[in-house]
Amino acid sequence: SQTLIRARYEQALAREQATGDRIYFMGPRNSFPGQAQAIHGPLRRLNLPKSKLDCISGESGTFQFVPPGEHRTWYGVANPVALSKHGTTIGAIVVATQKTSVSSRINALLERLALAGVLGLLVAGALAWYLSRRIVRPVLQLSDAADAVARGDRDPTLPPNAPGELGHLTERFSEMATRLGEVEEMERNFLMSVSHELRTPLTAIRGHVAAIAEGVIDEPELVHASLETVQAAAQRLERLVGDILDLAQLATH
Repeated sequence: SQTLIRARYEQALAREQATGDRIYFMGPRNSFPGQAQAIHGPLRRLNLPKSKLDCISGESGTFQFVPPGEHRTWYGVANPVALSKHGTTIGAIVVATQKTSVSSRINALLERLALAGVLGLLVAGALAWYLSRRIVRPVLQLSDAADAVARGDRDPTLPPNAPGELGHLTERFSEMATRLGEVEEMERNFLMSVSHELRTPLTAIRGHVAAIAEGVIDEPELVHASLETVQAAAQRLERLVGDILDLAQLATH
């Protein structure tokens, strides 16, 4: 039993030297008649009311107390000491720390948490700024490019090196603008061809009709030939207009 108490005392003393806490012995003064000084003489004694002694009933306990000669409150944790594993409890080793010390530790912890929170906000802000530069800005550039295409610009400014899906969308958008330009070029070429094809019969019709009306052609055979030319040109013009209408109907389906 003396060895057990000594071991507990040495552990408590090491804690006291490392943390600044106080070590007390709480229990009967003559736990071992004739050997009390040898067992718990080196420890500070702690005499508390009966209500505070319940912690030495066999289980560890915590309480608050004011050490003799002081006015400040301390927190105490009592660890009971028994004669054997299931023997009678003869006292308790109490490790005490000043209440203000605990408060200062809590305040220090709160300060660290506040500092961590501020740093977290700064990191979150920097991350939000990076994401806005990396994601939101390319989206806005694509929106401006869509407006440019709507105005007729087939070579809009697109966001360079857009990440992930935005990069894929940028490539598809560029292909769309290129194909729109090609379609418009084909449409212009088609209209020019149609205009040329329509102008040829119209010119022939107008020339022959003018010649007949002005009397340039007055012989019956020549008038008949001119009318046949006008009829052929009109039929050709009718076929061209019919083809254009068919193409327009196909485009609507």
